[in-house]
Amino acid sequence: MADPMDEKGTPFCATLPDVSATRRQWLLETVNGVQLLAAPSVWASVGDQESRVKEIVQRLPSPVTPYERLLLRSMLWESAARLGDAVHRSAHTTHRTRCTLKHESILLQSFSETTADPREAFERWTTTFFGEFRSVHPPSKVELVARMIRERHDRPLDIVDLASKVRLRPGSLRRAFQTAFGRTPKEYQNDLRVLSALERIGSEKVDAVALEVGYRSKKNFYRMFKSLTGLTPSAFRRLPKHEQNSVVFRAKRLVLAK
Repeated sequence: MADPMDEKGTPFCATLPDVSATRRQWLLETVNGVQLLAAPSVWASVGDQESRVKEIVQRLPSPVTPYERLLLRSMLWESAARLGDAVHRSAHTTHRTRCTLKHESILLQSFSETTADPREAFERWTTTFFGEFRSVHPPSKVELVARMIRERHDRPLDIVDLASKVRLRPGSLRRAFQTAFGRTPKEYQNDLRVLSALERIGSEKVDAVALEVGYRSKKNFYRMFKSLTGLTPSAFRRLPKHEQNSVVFRAKRLVLAK
């Protein structure tokens, strides 16, 4: 049987919106967003981590069908479990006291409540988990220094001043920082600058971004950018949004693997 046509001879199916293509786009955007959740952030403060994951989840496209809600719930549950484990394990590299944080209980309680949108369950988990984490694992001296570097990563680094603020000697701070973060304070600052630029360079002028994140030399910025991403800033800007997200995800993983 031939497809029904309108008075102009156009098949009705050709005039209908491509729903399947729209939902494929939903899946693509969702998977890319959830990938970012799965990557522990180089912006390692607990407060920064909390605000970061909340922002990522808020940007995820809304699920429409029951299948999408089920799929998103599953992905967010897995992300919360992995992220919580990673954050908790990182604390125990420096904290040796008995731990009372009940991650599994927080996860079950947050996702057990009935909700039409799984993003709400994830936000409940985020607020509860990070709140409990802060009370059980207060920040160490090197974590406080890392927070100060993040807050002014675009400014010159003064290790003597940072060390004095947490009552450590500069040499002791460098060694403790290297142990905790796998890089020196200066290397950490450089990583932050490039990652900060990555978040903005897709939609803003390259030279302006490089200057604002702390690079006075355009040549140095391009060198660090390509070293981390394998791309020039221009090549990165030409990528579709979901591919840019993938580059950001891989860059964060590379930074943390150092």
